[in-house]
This record gives sequence, structure tokens and C-alpha cells, in this order.
Amino acid sequence: MKITETEGLAVMNTLIRACKVIIPNMLAVLAMGLMLISTQASAQEYKKITRLGTSQAVCPGGVQTVADLQEFFRTNPNAIRSILADSGWSGDANALFEAVANGDLTERAYRVAPRWPGWGSK
Repeated sequence: MKITETEGLAVMNTLIRACKVIIPNMLAVLAMGLMLISTQASAQEYKKITRLGTSQAVCPGGVQTVADLQEFFRTNPNAIRSILADSGWSGDANALFEAVANGDLTERAYRVAPRWPGWGSK
């Protein structure tokens, strides 16, 4: 089957008209997709931190003595169990609670880490 020049031009014109409709629509969809992605990415950039790996994150003021630790364990058992579960601790939580309650632990002092300006800034 042979296509004449007129038929070829008609096909080309049809394709051009279709592209004039399709390409702007595709660009609009692409632009909307990019806006959604950037909005989602910026929403995920800032996340409220509710707990860090320090004692002050779950215990305002920290724990200074064995008595403080015993009081914290006694008054916050759910928080302690949650921390143990979140950290993947494989020990016996009940045994830990019993040891703390009985004072069967070794107290250690650690020096306070230095604080550098700008550590908390983004």
C-alpha cells in the first residue's frame, strides 16, 4: 500500500495536533507530580523528635543517684519497658526492675560531654 503525499501530510498534521494536546497535559501532570513530591519531601524534612538516647529525654533533669533511678523505675514502668522494647533489648525486664528495686546495681559516674556551639542548629 502506497501513501500519497497528501495522505502523509494529513497523518503528520493529525500527529502534530495530538502532540499539541498531549504534551501540555503531560507537562501539567509532571509539574503537579513534582509539586506533590517536593511538598511531601519538605513535610518529611522536619520531624518532631520525641525521644533521644539520653536520660533527659525521658526523665527531665536526669537521674543523679541510685534513689533517683529507683524512683524513676517505680513511677514510669511503661516508659522503661517501651525503651527496652524499642532498643531491642533481649534481657528480662522483670529481672531488671527487681534488681533496680533491690539496689542490686553498680553506680558509675561519667563525665559530662562538652557542648559545642551550633550542635543543635540545622
